[in-house]
Amino acid sequence: MAERLLLFRYQDEVLGLPANLSREVIEIDRVAPLPGGRGGLAGLVVAGGQARPLLDLHLLAGLPRHHASLGLVAQIGEDLLVLPMDEVVGNLVSEDSLSTSEMLSAPQPTGDYRLDFSVRVINPGVLSSTLQARLTPV
Repeated sequence: MAERLLLFRYQDEVLGLPANLSREVIEIDRVAPLPGGRGGLAGLVVAGGQARPLLDLHLLAGLPRHHASLGLVAQIGEDLLVLPMDEVVGNLVSEDSLSTSEMLSAPQPTGDYRLDFSVRVINPGVLSSTLQARLTPV
């Protein structure tokens, strides 16, 4: 079955998220810090006139620390969350499943000869459950 991914750049990585989860791209002007925000959230940003959680991809997925100027608002589980990003690269329709059982796949070739990079696919279910576990008090 074909899978459509929205591809975006986060520092030197190209990440892919199922395209049907993306809502909008926003500029990240200011990040409101969260007290004790070490659970995978970098803080809150304004998107669509409301405060939305900005994910910390360093804490959640082990990616390098990076302060991106843009954010991808995505529906992850029941929540609208913001993934930091530098630019939208495009989209990819793949006949082969690029999904992963991990939160973030190893770099995979796109299978498209026009794209000269590998993509790491985000598993939204694992992302959501990992975030929930980190934010749930013990």
